[in-house]
Amino acid sequence: MKKNILTVLGTITLILICACQKDYIDSDDLTCYSEYSSHPRNNVYQWHLNQGFDSGLPGQSVLINTPGEGLWEGSIGYACIEERIPMTTCHIHYAASIPKAFTAIAILQQIEKGNLSLDSKISDYLDEKYKRYIPNVDRITIRQCLNHTSGIPDQIDEEFMTRFMNDPDYFYTQEELMAFLEGKDALWEPGEKYYYSDANYNILILILDKISGDHLSLFEEDIFRPLGLMNTTYNYDINHHTVPGLVSAYWDKYSDGSLENITLWEDAITSYFKGSGGMATNCYDLFLFLQGVFNGTLVSEATLGLIKSDTVHNPEADTWINDSYGLGFMVIHNDYGTWYGHAGRDPGAASYVFFNPENGVTLAAMTNIGTFFSMKYSGIFYGYFDEWLEEIFTGMPSE
Repeated sequence: MKKNILTVLGTITLILICACQKDYIDSDDLTCYSEYSSHPRNNVYQWHLNQGFDSGLPGQSVLINTPGEGLWEGSIGYACIEERIPMTTCHIHYAASIPKAFTAIAILQQIEKGNLSLDSKISDYLDEKYKRYIPNVDRITIRQCLNHTSGIPDQIDEEFMTRFMNDPDYFYTQEELMAFLEGKDALWEPGEKYYYSDANYNILILILDKISGDHLSLFEEDIFRPLGLMNTTYNYDINHHTVPGLVSAYWDKYSDGSLENITLWEDAITSYFKGSGGMATNCYDLFLFLQGVFNGTLVSEATLGLIKSDTVHNPEADTWINDSYGLGFMVIHNDYGTWYGHAGRDPGAASYVFFNPENGVTLAAMTNIGTFFSMKYSGIFYGYFDEWLEEIFTGMPSE
């Protein structure tokens, strides 16, 4: 499917407007933790950041937290190339697919409240105007949407991307997004196989809306507020006028190093794709989120046990960052232990945040160049994940 989407790029002509602002940071509105020169690993961590910039990332922010050495944050490059605005740890990034983990927590919280169960059928919580587009809708469970085994195809296909790129100002309703599934057959029987589909999470927020009346308020009341997420925006109007310090977004259309500003694209797709995306945030708030999940602030110990154990294998593990997927969380097994979190790739952004409960280490990174269309930048950005871990664990003090 990605190859088909890539063919669209050669047929699109679009005028892109720079969305930089000269007064880019409003310190009164952003919580910024930017001074880490005294951190024992500051120099070597900053060196690794420089390598990413030298490899072509226009801007990047990284957060590392270890029990022995505490929190470190760093940044490199530009939040806006055209205005030569340096990237700082204060800047707000497009989170791409990381909000799937937030959606999962909101669903799991509703399960704890008794409002639904993992084995509830999604058809019991969807209006007919949505159900008519979803293949096998009467046989798919909440669990199968959470772990991407529903067999529902993705909405983000060649047809969607063609329409989106030719009319990026158009705001899609949730029903219109569901309509991209119309006429598509199920990929396989529910529960049979893993396939990463944004449609699963776009459906889950419709269920949250049905239960609560407004899933945006649910996120605010049950996740953002308890954790004190001061730098996170999740609504239907995300752009440089509404989100102070939001970075500009770029892509390398021809993989020749010539970056184009596609902030308008990224604003649009972030504003209406909810559940599967739709968030602007920074590394520090992502760190707080995973802390809240794994220290019991957001979910019970029993639910946390399910997050850790109820996982399925990712058959495309050799081409993506995670080898498994659980109830809204990507899972990575490597020489440094087991990691839970999420990653995301958009036309003009990329991100990841992972936590290792065995040793208490958190690693988060965000950049303002797209990896959705680009194997080159996908390899650069996600490829540094293992290098960061090697440096972290090589330098960690022994107990």
